[in-house]
Amino acid sequence: MAERPRTLRVRPLDSGRSVSGGAHGGGAPREAVDSGLVWTGPPCQEDTLKQFKCGDVVLCCEWVTRRDDETELFAEIQSHARDAHGMDEVPPEVVDEINSVITEV
Repeated sequence: MAERPRTLRVRPLDSGRSVSGGAHGGGAPREAVDSGLVWTGPPCQEDTLKQFKCGDVVLCCEWVTRRDDETELFAEIQSHARDAHGMDEVPPEVVDEINSVITEV
């Protein structure tokens, strides 16, 4: 019996959200860059944290990460996507959704 490929149930991208800024991937870990996970929002202000709630993208996932460094944030997201969801590569539409739900806290 052939093994079924792993899939994720992804929430649809909210068309009312926009992603601003240019690619901000300088110095990002190779695995984050290879997966397409780079911050495309405005630069972080000092004393703010970026937060990503996986459940905003993947239904029923309660994993949350917060970092002041975008490079570290995306390295953690990539690691979680691989370990928890079996995603060696993150599709562009999921990268767009990830970028759209990252908030400052």
